[in-house]
Amino acid sequence: MKLTYPTAKELRFDVDFKTLEEKPAIQLDCEIEGDPRTEEQVGPEGYLGIAVIWKVNLFLKDTRTEVIGYLSETRSFITKVDTIVNDLPVIEKFVYDTFINVEMAFQQKVPKLPGFGKQDHTILSARLMEIIVDKSMYI
Repeated sequence: MKLTYPTAKELRFDVDFKTLEEKPAIQLDCEIEGDPRTEEQVGPEGYLGIAVIWKVNLFLKDTRTEVIGYLSETRSFITKVDTIVNDLPVIEKFVYDTFINVEMAFQQKVPKLPGFGKQDHTILSARLMEIIVDKSMYI
């Protein structure tokens, strides 16, 4: 599989710095959600667009008050397919790289916040691959 160079867009990044200064990071709950999708419209030359939308929210454990709200999307176009077996690692790398963008955004805007730790993107990658297969990219 070949993909075009991905484009990332930060849609929302709200941080309550005052609360972050008052409360230690251990008092925060973190929810990370990835949403894979394909574009309804195809891109240049009939290429199928793919995207991962990342939603990250950090809440105070005791009150569930949002301290950080983040939303981003990363898009690319599939320019060539091979086989499902050969293309799955390409999709896995795409999903992994999209989350690296999320981590970098957090390191830049909230550097004192601990990292997210190792994330397993296998299920998310498989879901994106299923969507691609459903779009009849493989004959």
